[in-house]
Amino acid sequence: MFRSLHVIPLLAVAGVLAACAAQYSALEARQLCLDKKGWCSERQCAAASGIWQVAGIAGGQTGRKQCDLPASDAGKRCRDSSECSTYCVALEGSKTGDHTAGVCYYSATYFFGTYAVIDHGVVGPWLSND
Repeated sequence: MFRSLHVIPLLAVAGVLAACAAQYSALEARQLCLDKKGWCSERQCAAASGIWQVAGIAGGQTGRKQCDLPASDAGKRCRDSSECSTYCVALEGSKTGDHTAGVCYYSATYFFGTYAVIDHGVVGPWLSND
């Protein structure tokens, strides 16, 4: 009898956790995280198949984390950001003003690092974003 009294609260907790995990479908969670530019909860990020990680250099100092969702067209060849769901970025070694193609940025929510955006086939200035 004593053991069965402990099982009931555990089953109740397991049921609540299961309900929380099923709160969002993968598509709903992805859209929610996209709408919040990656500043969604860790649970929502996991439901969206994102990567929960430290957000930039400042995040490394504060411990703040963000959901990194892969872009649907990451790595696709492009000549302008209008061809991507995110940005068309230059490949390493490209110089500002070069006329070239690039690739669609890898993340839909995580915009940290150094990159140059390509606009109508022309490499823009290299920017570092934290």
